[in-house]
Amino acid sequence: MAAMDILYEYSVPIGIALLMVGLILAYWGLKTWRFILPIIGGMIGFYLGLFISSLMGLTGFTPYIVGAVCAAICSSLFGLLANFALSAALAAIVAYGVFSASGGIWIAGSIAGALMFFVFYSKADELVELITSAIGGGMAALGAYLMYYHQEYMVYVAPVLGLGLFISGLVYQYRDISHGGNATPRARKKRTQPMSAKKKPSGGHLQPSNNRPKPPM
Repeated sequence: MAAMDILYEYSVPIGIALLMVGLILAYWGLKTWRFILPIIGGMIGFYLGLFISSLMGLTGFTPYIVGAVCAAICSSLFGLLANFALSAALAAIVAYGVFSASGGIWIAGSIAGALMFFVFYSKADELVELITSAIGGGMAALGAYLMYYHQEYMVYVAPVLGLGLFISGLVYQYRDISHGGNATPRARKKRTQPMSAKKKPSGGHLQPSNNRPKPPM
């Protein structure tokens, strides 16, 4: 009960924090994912480099150099590893579901898991959008409820708010990715190039027109 009393006592600041984090995750979840993962990977790589240096008995500035190298490597690879782990976890859930539904046929579960892994990994960005939008909508709904928990109508308003935020955030992130918001500059330029643009003839000469006036009768 003490924990619940503390939660309700500070419900307004906790609700505001949950609402802000939920909005960020719902509308910019993929960008936040891509921004945070290299930082986490760099931190893990740096401490991993220090640990390896301590095992090798290195002293001076050498452990920090090894840590910096490991941080650079892990920072660039951590995003791929995270997408791999997320796809593998979801594929394992699907494989277990198929295994249970088929009456314990492990071949069916293995095939379903392998197929779904490739599907999930190829659609990793869309998967992150879906998950972050759902988490953001849930956090925003909980935050709004904590801010006005003494109002009875918030029991009905908070879920509707969370569902609306989930749908709008998912649509926003999908439109952002489909319009090149997270694409490379070259791909974005190619997408925005008008289809009606025609190539000019080489050499600067104009091509003769076939629409010649007919001679008078």
